Amino acid sequence: MIEILSPQVANMIAAGEVVERPASALKELLENAVDAGATAVTAEIQRGGVSMIRVTDNGAGMDAADAARAFMRHATSKLRTAEDLSAILTMGFRGEALAAIAAVSRIELLTRKRGDAVGTSLKLEAGTVTEHSEAGCPEGTTIIVRDLFFNTPARQKFLKKDNTEAAAAQESVVRMALSRPDLSVRFIRDGSQTLHTPGDGDLKNCLYSVFGREFTGALLPLGEPGGLIRVSGFIGSPQAARATRTMQYFLVANRPVRSRILTAALDEAYSGALPGGRFPVCCLHIGIAPEAIDVNVHPAKTEVKFSDDRAVFDAVYHACKDALRKGDVTPAVRINPFSAEGRVPVYGASSPSLFAAAPQIREPVADLKGGTSGTTSPTPNIAPPVRDEPHITPSLHSPLPLEGDAAQRAAGDVPVPSSPQTAGDVAPQSAANPQGGTSGTPSPTENVTPPAEESWRLVGEAMSGYLLVETPEALWIIDKHAAHERLLYNRLKAGDRSFFSQRLITPKIIALTQPELDALTEDEAFLESAGFELDSMGPGTLAVRAAPGDIDESELPALLSELASLLRDKRRPEIREEALRLVACKAAVKLGRSSRREDMEHLAGLVMETPDLRHCPHGRPVALRMTRGELYRQFGR
Repeated sequence: MIEILSPQVANMIAAGEVVERPASALKELLENAVDAGATAVTAEIQRGGVSMIRVTDNGAGMDAADAARAFMRHATSKLRTAEDLSAILTMGFRGEALAAIAAVSRIELLTRKRGDAVGTSLKLEAGTVTEHSEAGCPEGTTIIVRDLFFNTPARQKFLKKDNTEAAAAQESVVRMALSRPDLSVRFIRDGSQTLHTPGDGDLKNCLYSVFGREFTGALLPLGEPGGLIRVSGFIGSPQAARATRTMQYFLVANRPVRSRILTAALDEAYSGALPGGRFPVCCLHIGIAPEAIDVNVHPAKTEVKFSDDRAVFDAVYHACKDALRKGDVTPAVRINPFSAEGRVPVYGASSPSLFAAAPQIREPVADLKGGTSGTTSPTPNIAPPVRDEPHITPSLHSPLPLEGDAAQRAAGDVPVPSSPQTAGDVAPQSAANPQGGTSGTPSPTENVTPPAEESWRLVGEAMSGYLLVETPEALWIIDKHAAHERLLYNRLKAGDRSFFSQRLITPKIIALTQPELDALTEDEAFLESAGFELDSMGPGTLAVRAAPGDIDESELPALLSELASLLRDKRRPEIREEALRLVACKAAVKLGRSSRREDMEHLAGLVMETPDLRHCPHGRPVALRMTRGELYRQFGR
């Protein structure tokens, strides 16, 4: 038998579409404030918005009759006929939001219409009016939503932690503020103000208020908009790119939206300017005729359809491309190959910190490579090399697997176990005689097949970033940064931070956006495992007391902001792996820093003795190999 649903049940079903979480309810209330002509609005939440959401505006307000009708389903002041749907100029228009919110909460409303002597007080519970009376109140509207989903426990169990819900609510406020820079927006969270925009109509001032000086300083302005499709706003320089798209804001006719067309146009404008896995930041306003878009394609009004996708794509692409060209954002690479100040940190498991004295190369490999596969027979400790000896025979070590070996590729990059060590090993090559000979080196006419046991010798360092290592049959070029990055990543994945974290003499105070701070504090245990010790110092402020050892303090704000962007993206399960890769990359020794001889020896030893140390966490090779035969052919021998 077919039955007609009661209004209460119909409203609860609508709430499932419109009010997914507290942030959804807050978004709808903010849109109503904007449509009421407000120039200032204050949003306040408690416990992520589950306990309380309050929105106060100085808009037109309502009289007693309109206040009662506002909570009826399909009641709206924004549409009259079907033709109005083809040119919607307001943020809200469906007439379902207030009814849906009221169906799953307890609501208090205070409103006074401009020019009226007295206002109206209205109270509802689960969509039913329980009190309706006159009240004294300022012009405008204040609406309080309490105990969201109190009568739908099934919906409550899908809510996240309070911090997560609060971060989502603040994101709704941020999007509204960016869509209307002429609107002064305040956001209060659990009694603390975390956002306040000036409402002076200047988008850059709004961005500064929301994201701070560092973010705003990396923005490039778009040119003066023109034509039927007007694109204005700001894009970030390539150096400001992030690991996720969380800092991309698209506003179509002042409406925050998601759009594949706009995202594709932005990506195409940055084509060739960003490495893989990096995404530009932006705040783009697209002005377009109301009849050229359809905003009625999603219950939450977060998507739009364009009548001419190609024209919109071209307008956004050319506006962003021109801004990049005028910004002259090609990064300058400065490498000082003669600097003697920097050095490669120590990587050994027994080292108390990254800057301790380097242990001997011939430590057991199983302790050095941080949980990677492949083993080598342990050897006893060896005395340090004597610096004034004229000649010392180098140690014998197992070589890396061939990077281009066809058998390796066919086997799916399976690591090759290291060969056993030979007896009679002695100290590493002395720095006083870097040209010392290598025993057992075959003549140029001999077969170049690598022997089962092979010695190696550190020749030196090239361009303050690449180690040159000689074996009897090949020359290896080791990328210092890639090798160190891989070693740190292995240790991070193994959960070993004792060698990695370094306390700061003076805590570093960093300003972040509140959503970024929420993401970091919510994953505090994960960040501790990555070498950080963080303390919240109030809204948008963080104190860094410990950090991965070789990260410069000046890099910490950008690194933590990027980590926050990654951790905010809850949709991808591999996001924490990306965060570990990011930390390892930032903490690894940088190209352009010359290194001490003993540090180079130590790093070369780790690379040559770890068979599966083939690629950095991003997939770049750790070492390149040129055989004796290939070298002879290059010189025509």
